[in-house]
Amino acid sequence: MGVSEQNKTMASLDHILETFLKGGGSRKTVVMPVGGGIVANTYGLAAGLLFRGIRLVQCPTSFLNAHDAAASSQKQAINHTGYKNIVGLYHVPTMALIDTSFYETLGVTELKAGLGELTKNAALFGGQHYELIKKTTMTKGVALSGDDLVEATYIGLGAKDMLLAIDPKEKHLALLFEYGHTVGHALELTQGVRTSHGEGVTIGMLAASYISNKMGIMSDADREAHDALVLALDPQIEIPKRDITEEVLDKVMHDNKRGYLPEREGFCPFILNQRIG
Repeated sequence: MGVSEQNKTMASLDHILETFLKGGGSRKTVVMPVGGGIVANTYGLAAGLLFRGIRLVQCPTSFLNAHDAAASSQKQAINHTGYKNIVGLYHVPTMALIDTSFYETLGVTELKAGLGELTKNAALFGGQHYELIKKTTMTKGVALSGDDLVEATYIGLGAKDMLLAIDPKEKHLALLFEYGHTVGHALELTQGVRTSHGEGVTIGMLAASYISNKMGIMSDADREAHDALVLALDPQIEIPKRDITEEVLDKVMHDNKRGYLPEREGFCPFILNQRIG
């Protein structure tokens, strides 16, 4: 299957299910997607649906998927009708096999995609997550060594495990991981916009810090320090010439995380931050 958000569809899912069944798959079959997050999500959903759940072994090949989703996340989903991860379920991988030598095949965009989620962790948790970004993107950009990336993978996994141990279905405390995602997801799925997931998240972080600052939650100085994390990554985004404001806002209002917590009609809940950490 293709590896863009436009390929994470019902058609791709149906193809996987049909291939599985026609190929003689059974309850004993192990589904093992080898690839990035698009592949992992779509095949993960198929594994959760087949026979009401068969074994799933994730083998991530992207930096982002390795530390952010494959090893610890139960969430499996596809996009539908222009909305992100709107059709899905929870299905726990039996295991994840992470081979960091795959990172040698990645380009700058793929590295930034993974570093974007780590930048989010730095803003949320501070501590070692902030120190990681200070000695990587804020010092070296994306010119990171293999050892740098291995350390970043371990630290990223630690952030996920810290909250997923308490909230494995990400409906309460682990909603913190959605920081930057409300706007980031909306941009990813807006027609004509091109950006990686991680870069989109960091741009969403800038939107969140702007809102926090305007609401008096984040001071000017704290916003400057927060936004410096994002600017060090230098996220790239291609935006069409037409006005996309209404389209982005529509997707924001249909964010797939809505409904877990009480909200007022006509308002959109956001994860906001006071300061780094």
